[in-house]
Amino acid sequence: MKNAKLSLTVAGGILVIAVAVGIFINRGTYFSQSDQTQATNSDFTTVFLEQKDLKTYESFSGTLKYEDDVRIITTDEGVLTYLAPEGQGLTRGAEIYRIYQSPEDSELLAADQQV
Repeated sequence: MKNAKLSLTVAGGILVIAVAVGIFINRGTYFSQSDQTQATNSDFTTVFLEQKDLKTYESFSGTLKYEDDVRIITTDEGVLTYLAPEGQGLTRGAEIYRIYQSPEDSELLAADQQV
């Protein structure tokens, strides 16, 4: 019985020493990970964000020239009361022509033009 107790104590002591040696050998692997993380994080730099519209703009240099005439055909009946002047710059949504469609307005405009 004494031999069994002694053997168990020696085996336990050897096991404790083996675990301590294993921890000492692997301490670089387990305990230095935080150092590696800090070294990896130090490679990052701080960048300030800038908020902009999601539009792209391009600028071109050159000369615009006139091409063929464009006919504007309307199915509306009435009197043409406005026509954009030739050579006037037009923007998107600009009025090119105006037609009065009511018969009374058309008759009044025709009478005014004859006077």
